Amino acid sequence: CQLAKHVRASYPISFNKTTRSFALAHYDVWGLSGVPTCRGFHYFMTLIDDYSRCTFVYLLKERSEVPVIVKNFVAFVETQFQTSVQAFRTDNAR
Repeated sequence: CQLAKHVRASYPISFNKTTRSFALAHYDVWGLSGVPTCRGFHYFMTLIDDYSRCTFVYLLKERSEVPVIVKNFVAFVETQFQTSVQAFRTDNAR
């Protein structure tokens, strides 16, 4: 099972804690799944707020959808939380 073989990417331990929501957001993309969902999704993307650890999950059919999802997520944060994402941290597709 590919999900069971997935290794969680880890970031270097940081002692600098963010002091407000969405000052730093982490994101990771998982896939290509060998078996798509019933609607044809082969990937999923997680976005995590560093301060609150609030997690958002998006399903994707193609990896090329990632920039659109990030742009929509930034707009979502600005409208729903009246703040902006200051920085993103990724594992650079490792």
